[in-house]
This record gives sequence, structure tokens and C-alpha cells, in this order.
Amino acid sequence: MHQDVSKAAEMEGVKTTFIKAGKYKTEGNPYEPLSEEAQAALQSRVDEFYGEFVDAVAKGRDTTASKVKNGYGQGRMVSPAAAVAEGMANRVATMDQTLSRLGVPRQTAVSPNAAAEVPVITASEEPKPVETTPLPVEETTPEPKQNSTTELELKRKKLQLL
Repeated sequence: MHQDVSKAAEMEGVKTTFIKAGKYKTEGNPYEPLSEEAQAALQSRVDEFYGEFVDAVAKGRDTTASKVKNGYGQGRMVSPAAAVAEGMANRVATMDQTLSRLGVPRQTAVSPNAAAEVPVITASEEPKPVETTPLPVEETTPEPKQNSTTELELKRKKLQLL
């Protein structure tokens, strides 16, 4: 997606100047219209990544890239039942059912990034109260509201830095 905000900036009296190194460094920025060349380059990258994604899904689902491209929701969300019907999923199950099927006891679950086991509450357990320590609240005095001229000047400075 590309949004061209150049007209809106112009109407506010903001002129954007780019300082860059490299012919395409500012390509696709929102402060000027997207050229056909830039759009084609961006679309080419999207198509490349999409192809890699489709190939990975096809390999992981043991199907063909053509079946993934022509089905599998084609970028839309699908219901769990439709996902199973289209081959995107094997089954619909709860976490407890899945862990049980895999032979994992439900009392604890281990995160791949955690150093220790983390207790997990099941539907049959009552949640235990968790002690919390309130964070200190720093009293601050709100700054006076700036007038629109100063805000516009700040916007201009920000745009100049881009």
C-alpha cells in the first residue's frame, strides 16, 4: 500500500525536500506520487515473497503450489471448518485436546523462549489470586497547549528531517 500525502502537505504549506544517497533510496515515500517504475518494483518484491510463502506452505501441507495459490483462502480469512476442508489445517481442536493428542501433560506448558516451566490454568482449576505491586505514579504538570502556528512549524521541521 502506498499513500500519497503530497497534496495534503502542500495545502498545509509544507514542502518536502529529500536528501538521499542512491537512486531509489526515497522510492515509495508518501510525500510524492508513486511512479509506475516504483510500483512495478514493489509489486515484484511482493510477488517474490508470495512465491516463497506459497512454496513453503505447499511443502508444509504436502500439496502443490498451484493448489495453495488457487485455494487456501487466497489472502482471505476462512472459518476453521473451511480451513480443514481446503487442506489448510488437519483438524479443529482445543489446546487441551491438542496437547493430549501429542502426549503433553496439561498441568504445565513450556515456552520455547522460557527458562522454566509456566503453570497453565485449565477449565477445571480455579484461578489463584496474583499479587501485584502498583507502579509508582509520577505527578506531572501538563504542558501548555501550543498554538497551531508552532505545531505547523514542528511538522515542517519533522518533514525536513526525513
